[in-house]
Amino acid sequence: MPAVFLSCRRRQQTMTWPNKTRPNKTAKVPYGYAVSESDPLVLIPDPEVVRWVETALDHLDQGNSTRRVAAWLVEKTGKKISHQGIVNIWTAHRGPDSDNPSKLLKQRIKDRKKAAPKGREAKKIAAAKRKKSDAKRVLTMTEKSSPNSKARMQHQRMSRMI
Repeated sequence: MPAVFLSCRRRQQTMTWPNKTRPNKTAKVPYGYAVSESDPLVLIPDPEVVRWVETALDHLDQGNSTRRVAAWLVEKTGKKISHQGIVNIWTAHRGPDSDNPSKLLKQRIKDRKKAAPKGREAKKIAAAKRKKSDAKRVLTMTEKSSPNSKARMQHQRMSRMI
């Protein structure tokens, strides 16, 4: 059975949803797939659900929240999916390891590279800031972990001053 090819006008490219196989006929059917009538181990993409999933992925690329997109997709398809499920589908089809990463992902990678410290001095300053914030986080966590730790920390501070 051939894979389903879906043309998305917004993305100007063709997405493929390949057929899948499952180890046994009681294994879970992934979202957007249906069991083949001829072979219960073969899963074929459900064209109607795939169309809605592709539209949902477009909404994610436009910056909508995963929870809102998941709720919209449940409303349109009648099949349950969590926000993490839609993130997993997005990662598989448009994430960094996919054949065609989204424009939003490419832009975020570009922005991250632009914001990264450049030069030896800037990198040293960034490392010092990270080290300071890590120490502050550790201090906060130890203060929260035990009631006696506050007194212990104050004692340590006082002993350093002397």
